[in-house]
Amino acid sequence: MTHYLALDWGEKKIGVALADSETRIAFAHTIIMNDNRFFDLLGDLIAEYDVTMIIIGKPQHDQFAQNRSSIEKFAQEIETRTGKKVIFASELFSTKSAQENLRTAGKKTMDDDAEAARVILQSYLDTHSTTIL
Repeated sequence: MTHYLALDWGEKKIGVALADSETRIAFAHTIIMNDNRFFDLLGDLIAEYDVTMIIIGKPQHDQFAQNRSSIEKFAQEIETRTGKKVIFASELFSTKSAQENLRTAGKKTMDDDAEAARVILQSYLDTHSTTIL
C-alpha cells in the first residue's frame, strides 16, 4: 500500500495532509513552521506514517513564478534529504477551496494550510488512476 503525504508550501508555514492508496481519502493533518526544524519534523512524519510518496502543491499561474522556483528547490531538498519521491500537483484554488471548506464547517479560516494540503492531495488522488498508484 502506498502512503501519501501532501504539502502546501508557504514561506512561513507548510500545511500537511495524509492519505493511503487503499482508502484514497485525504485528511488534513498538521501545520509545520517553515524553519530550521521543518526537515526533522517531516522525517518524523514520514517514519510514523510510513510515507512512500510526497505530493507538493505547485502554483500554475505566471503571477507565482517566484514561488514555483522556491517550491522546486524545496522539493529537490526533500528528495535529497528523505530519499522519497516528490510529485507536483496543481494547487489551483486550493487555498480558496480550503477556506470555503473551513467556513462551511464553522471553523477558523486563518489556519487553512493543512486543509489546503488536503485539497491538493485529494485532487491528486481523484485525478490519478489506481493503476499508477
